[in-house]
Amino acid sequence: MPISETARAQISVLAETWGEREALTPQILQCRDEGRPGPLKLIECDGGMVPEATGEAEQDLAGLVLVPWIACTRCGHVLMRAHARESWGHLSYLARYYVITTPDRATVLLLFPADSADAAFASLQRGCSDAL
Repeated sequence: MPISETARAQISVLAETWGEREALTPQILQCRDEGRPGPLKLIECDGGMVPEATGEAEQDLAGLVLVPWIACTRCGHVLMRAHARESWGHLSYLARYYVITTPDRATVLLLFPADSADAAFASLQRGCSDAL
């Protein structure tokens, strides 16, 4: 059964909340797409630059790696996961923060604590809806 890009993103957020996103992402990405562009798109592992954080966010994000996760196709804002780099070189299993950035990923707009993947996702959706 095909699913929308928004449903794919919602499933990824649910998997993240359960601590299973890393294990389930390959299957989530393999789900058949319904073929229509949606307002949200899962952008797992597309690389990208690290946004410049200012103020309180700068302290919180110091030394963390921001990984693009979900993009709003209407406004371009990006939901990212902030991970620590472990001593052996890989990223931490769990995100330390969730961050919403500007479309160019250069500025942090909102910062959410580690237990707030669903709140960050809702804010990404709501932020774009409020702007319309």
